[in-house]
Amino acid sequence: METSSKSKSPEEMNKEYFKSFVVTRGSISSLYISWAGLVITFLCLPITWNVAILGYGINPLQSKVNIFIVFIAIFMLLTFLTVRLSFTRKFLFRHQGFASIWLIFFSVLLTSVLMFMFYMITQWDKPNEIWYESEFSIIVLLLFGLTYLGSLFYNFYWLKKQLKIGFSEKRTTANYFARAKVYESKSLWIIFGFSMIGAFLTGNLARVFGLVFGMFLGAAFSRLTIELAYSAFLLNTDKEYWVNYIDEPEKPWKEVLKKRLKKTSTYVIMGVLLIVAMVEIEDRYKVPKGLQITFSYVLMAILLFFVVAFIMWIIKKVRDKRDTKQVHNRVNGMEKIISRDTEKETKKMNEKKVQRKWALVIAVLFTLGAINQLVKGMDLSESYGAGSLVSLIAFPAIFYYLAFKKKKEK
Repeated sequence: METSSKSKSPEEMNKEYFKSFVVTRGSISSLYISWAGLVITFLCLPITWNVAILGYGINPLQSKVNIFIVFIAIFMLLTFLTVRLSFTRKFLFRHQGFASIWLIFFSVLLTSVLMFMFYMITQWDKPNEIWYESEFSIIVLLLFGLTYLGSLFYNFYWLKKQLKIGFSEKRTTANYFARAKVYESKSLWIIFGFSMIGAFLTGNLARVFGLVFGMFLGAAFSRLTIELAYSAFLLNTDKEYWVNYIDEPEKPWKEVLKKRLKKTSTYVIMGVLLIVAMVEIEDRYKVPKGLQITFSYVLMAILLFFVVAFIMWIIKKVRDKRDTKQVHNRVNGMEKIISRDTEKETKKMNEKKVQRKWALVIAVLFTLGAINQLVKGMDLSESYGAGSLVSLIAFPAIFYYLAFKKKKEK
């Protein structure tokens, strides 16, 4: 007879949870994401660097903002080299207590640079205000800081409460589903790609976009930081939580390249670099009108890709949640007896899947067009303007409905 979670003590359930955590979301392998953080800092630095030179006429390294970003870039570079080089990686395997503390700093700095990226979006129309020289920039910084610190305190007390009652088997199983996300860092890159849409918004729309996403990231990443801190305490006090890592041999570069080309994150990076290149060309050279039109079409295609990738990421999240629940049911021996409630829930989940991908793509295109038109402004005083507003809402809604409408069973 299998032991249920109800018959286990909170200490046993907590031990199982954190043993799964240190081999999945809290593993040394998580440090591979550092190269994503490094790229983000390299994209933020040219902007703040130019603000120092052109906006203030000072040495960029006299700016606290630039020192902050350079520090994060150096930390991310050292982290990346540490996990990539064989002898330093072995050092981390042998000193897992030290590696766990390194992971805490990594989590905090990665969250900080992501929030700073969205802070820059809130100041997009007035880049000189990046250096907190306006009331609004000070308010944004305070909101970001209070959100992140408040979330850390909340999750600290949440963890204390959770340790008293014990982590459920469902949460323990969910750690293993999160393992693939740690290695591929797809979620992080899609967040970054989606932020590029905000970079092309203007006015209050850009400010709201950057503010909301920055606060959301601060709240979302804070729980991982708290869990990493507690796992660091366990790893430094009890070697029972240590992981027997196997240092796998390096794969041939052709195989690595082939695998990398299959990942969404690769094309997110390429899209961002292409956008940066087009902006630099338009700033430095006199671009013919035909090439400007070409740039605008390329830009729309890249933004469309970012939006579609983000939507597919959300769909994948829903599917993963469903798969986690199915595995949890199997662990408890419930795969043989499927209740009517479970059948209904599975049916509902299937109905939430995208039924027609072509309709979803068209809906996203209409949504982008609607956002672009709303940003430009509309004259609602005439019947034509009112009718256009209705069409901007109706057409995307129709195709979103078609995309998720359940197909008839044959």
